Amino acid sequence: MREGGVIRSQAVFIGIGINTDGYRQILGWNWKAERVRPVGGTSSHFSLLRDRGLQGVEFVVLRRPRGLRKNLMEMLPEAAFERCYVHFLRNALDHLPRKANDDRLQELRWLYERRDVSEAQKDLAAWLARWQKTYPKLCDLREREHL
Repeated sequence: MREGGVIRSQAVFIGIGINTDGYRQILGWNWKAERVRPVGGTSSHFSLLRDRGLQGVEFVVLRRPRGLRKNLMEMLPEAAFERCYVHFLRNALDHLPRKANDDRLQELRWLYERRDVSEAQKDLAAWLARWQKTYPKLCDLREREHL
C-alpha cells in the first residue's frame, strides 16, 4: 500500500462470499487494517458489509474467531462461524515437535474431512484420547477451537 509516497506492507480485510450458485464474490476489501484489525474495530467491518446490503449470511469462516465472536453474534446473529482450518493448522505447529509435524497435521486434516457430525465427533474423541498425554497443549488448543 502506498502511504505518503512510501510503499508499506499493510493488512487489508477482505470479505468474500459464496452466492447461491456456488461462486465466490468479493464483498468488500478496502478496509485498511493495523495489525490485522480494521480501522474502527471488527464491528465496523461487519457493519460496513451489512450497511452495503449484506444479508442471508449462514456461515462465516474467520482467521481468529475468539475476538470476533461477540461482534459476529451481534452483527450477523443468523450466522454460524468456524475458525479457518489453515490458520488453525499453522497454530498447531507451535505445539508439536518438528519430527511429529507431518503425521499429526495429516491426522488433523483428516478430521476436517469428515462429512458427518457424529463421525467427526467420534474420530475427534479418539484422536484426543490417543494424543492427550503426548501433546497436551495441542489437544487443549483443539478443544478450545472447537472442530
